[in-house]
Amino acid sequence: MTPRKPYEVELAELERPFDDVVRWAGIDMLREPLMAVACSPALFVGSGGTLAVARLAAMLHEQVGGQPARVVTPLELATLPAVARSGVVLFSAGLSHPDALGALAQLAGNRLRPAVVVTFRDADAVAGIVPADVHAVVLPQLEFREGFLATTSVLVMAAALVRAYGGDGALPAVLPRPTLPQPTAAEQLLVLTTPGLAPVATDIETRCHELGLASVQVTDYRNFAHGRHVGLLRRAKTTSVLGLVDQPLERLAMATLDVLPRDEICSPRRQRRSPRRRAVRSTALPPPPRSAAAPACRRAGPAEAAGIGCQPGRCCDARSLRRGFQQLVPAPR
Repeated sequence: MTPRKPYEVELAELERPFDDVVRWAGIDMLREPLMAVACSPALFVGSGGTLAVARLAAMLHEQVGGQPARVVTPLELATLPAVARSGVVLFSAGLSHPDALGALAQLAGNRLRPAVVVTFRDADAVAGIVPADVHAVVLPQLEFREGFLATTSVLVMAAALVRAYGGDGALPAVLPRPTLPQPTAAEQLLVLTTPGLAPVATDIETRCHELGLASVQVTDYRNFAHGRHVGLLRRAKTTSVLGLVDQPLERLAMATLDVLPRDEICSPRRQRRSPRRRAVRSTALPPPPRSAAAPACRRAGPAEAAGIGCQPGRCCDARSLRRGFQQLVPAPR
């Protein structure tokens, strides 16, 4: 394994590990244990970067198996009451962090079965620490040592999950490279998401907090309408809004974003600024399942309102927003 690469280089070379997953001949080594877990309710365990992976796996589990799923951290796993007739899947890139080892110890002493561990760690090392009745899946090895953001391992795990649950045609042949605008610096970031893109929102939240880029709040479009719009107006000067949009809720999502202060109703002479807004749509994958992890996104309105002020209580007061939200109805599935 080669030394760590600069982050810019790692991002520029993501196509290679993605291609490795698309061509991975051992995908059934992951698919078969996941399908065994899909026959019952299941817990999906992750922390740090793998929390988004666990959320994606839980969503795919429910879509494909029709069984309930819950995402937990290793600490939550350790404090759960005895749960019968439930499977469990643990995600850990190196399987060496004390939390991951603690989760393994929990698996050895509880009744959660089938139990699966998904990791990049060497198979010989895994065999020495994973309980005998826990199925260990070793993904294709990375060619270099990652930094603490674990970008490549998260991409590989997510892509492998989509292929395992959705079939060999669920992934695009080539890793998309969306063109996105430069983000606007802000102390706070509000991420509005549809349920299908919740894993993406989790990944954004994790990276922003780990890097100290911004304090992130994640919520779905309808929960945002239950009072959080008032808090947004009070923090408008220091908050950016990122909207994650996919089908079948694109109409609801875009209508919600349109209710927020708009450029044309805000005067540049106002001293208070409206929240800066971006909306990102996902590129759909072949159903089922609908994947939230596909890294194919493109920018879609509304335009950023940076530098344009809006005075709450006049052109975009909380009462007006509330009336707008009350008129929105989720699109039927």
